Amino acid sequence: MSYSAKELLEQRQIKVNPKRIDEVESRWKAIVEMRKNIQTTKLADADICLGHYQ
Repeated sequence: MSYSAKELLEQRQIKVNPKRIDEVESRWKAIVEMRKNIQTTKLADADICLGHYQ
């Protein structure tokens, strides 16, 4: 089950300026997409990626 950023923030009682919620939602969707890519990446490729930033 996926939640919107607004739902997650409300559950944690975090207030966000209503003018910024669209930006927060957009960034949340990008993070969710990146996470999907990481979860489907081969382990060897993930190790290389993580090793680069150490």
